[in-house]
Amino acid sequence: MATKAMISTFTVNYFGFSMALDYSVVLLTIQELWESLDGDFKLYGFVFGSYALSQAFMSPLLGYISDARGLKFAIILAILLNGAGNLLYAFSYAVGSVNMVLAGRFVAGLGAGAIALGVVYLTNTSSRDVRGRAIAGFKLSQAGGYLGGPLLAMAIISLKKPSKDASFATKVFNFYTAPVWLILSNALLILLPLTKFCFKNTLSSHMALKYTHREAKELLAHTLMLVLLLFLATSCFWAITSDLFIIAFGQYHLFNANEQLWKLYVSAGAALFIASLIVCLTIHRRITPFLYTVLGLVFNIAGLTSMAKYNINDKLYLTILYYVGVAMSTSGCACFFTGIGTYYSQKITDLSHQARNRRGLFLGTFNFAEALGRAAGPTVASLVMHIQQNPDSSKECSVDKLIPDGCEVGNINYVLPVLGGITVIVLALFVFYHIKHGKCRTDVSLLSLEELQAMPGPGEDRQMFFREEGDGEEASLSIYELTPPQSRTPSRASLSYSSKTSINTSKTV
Repeated sequence: MATKAMISTFTVNYFGFSMALDYSVVLLTIQELWESLDGDFKLYGFVFGSYALSQAFMSPLLGYISDARGLKFAIILAILLNGAGNLLYAFSYAVGSVNMVLAGRFVAGLGAGAIALGVVYLTNTSSRDVRGRAIAGFKLSQAGGYLGGPLLAMAIISLKKPSKDASFATKVFNFYTAPVWLILSNALLILLPLTKFCFKNTLSSHMALKYTHREAKELLAHTLMLVLLLFLATSCFWAITSDLFIIAFGQYHLFNANEQLWKLYVSAGAALFIASLIVCLTIHRRITPFLYTVLGLVFNIAGLTSMAKYNINDKLYLTILYYVGVAMSTSGCACFFTGIGTYYSQKITDLSHQARNRRGLFLGTFNFAEALGRAAGPTVASLVMHIQQNPDSSKECSVDKLIPDGCEVGNINYVLPVLGGITVIVLALFVFYHIKHGKCRTDVSLLSLEELQAMPGPGEDRQMFFREEGDGEEASLSIYELTPPQSRTPSRASLSYSSKTSINTSKTV
């Protein structure tokens, strides 16, 4: 890989890491900040999910912008939006406004909508056969961010919580806001310059072809099906993941002090990172994206089963059940999202003659479903599953004082079976879909006759160069981007009858 390509790939992965860090670094403090500003506890799930909600609706738009203006422009715009949101959040306690907390996370999520652009870049720069490892590496970077957030928050957990009559400086930088100041510094001082000066747009043959929906009906049908399955599965994953504190505190009584909360998030982040690393090292032709998607759904079903409420009084056994459930669910996340993300990216490659110059829009729409599921799952779960006083216990239950002895989680044995049932349905539908439509071989030429005639012959230089408008740098394009993988380049003789692009598609199921 050329040096410029390596630096651009590093930038994309660091962007994914930074956005995941931005999401996870506030986990230890945002709920307490919300409660300290007298926010309604029932609305906390919406506040938690507002980041993903705005990310969902911004993702297709940023994908479209990347198609029109280039990936670099879209990523820089996203970084600035994310920074503006974190700035609002950082001043929320000083202003004393719960609305500012909500607005800050919502605006920051707009910038995080660009997370799909990492997959767009990898789709444009990696061949179909190595796509799984490329996207798995990107997901590993995100997993590092999810793990690093709580670890970073632990470093500032010793900071004092500000009082209402504290100085303005203390209200601005304190236990609640220190994490976002660190994230803001990373975005403006490291990520923004790295993107501006080191990232280079990629140019691919599909960008020269104008998209028309009338010729993309097959891709639209595949996208609709996979988007629906992704939304349902993501909602189930995050409905339980966002309530790990409620389950650990209310059902298993594992924590009674702020200093112990790191165990909750670090254990989940560590399991996610380790699983992502294993996927990155093992995904290839035999252990396919389809297989990892299925394994992810199966692992989540096992995790939901493990975290259900059982009539067991043994503290050690309950603790083991909880951490096994966390490990299974988070490992399921790593397998599923890497698997289905690669699966759809390969589908875009297979149907490049239909996606044409709208790859960013399609992949952004796919990410829309994931982000919307991350918003819907926690929001619905917080309305149904909550901590309450156990009527059979005389001990005190207090979330504010972190006294779990008399607590229980209401409706947990209704919620978990429903989530498990939905996941089983998603699994069955995905397997059926793959059997019917998963094995696709395309035979496509995206180039005109003139372009084919200009291509180098055997033994000649296999690189073509394009000058990016307004950039002043040369962007390299490897030969596998000129014709999609698994395609057979038509001979010059077979194309001599026409000077227009020839597209032939065959599918085997």
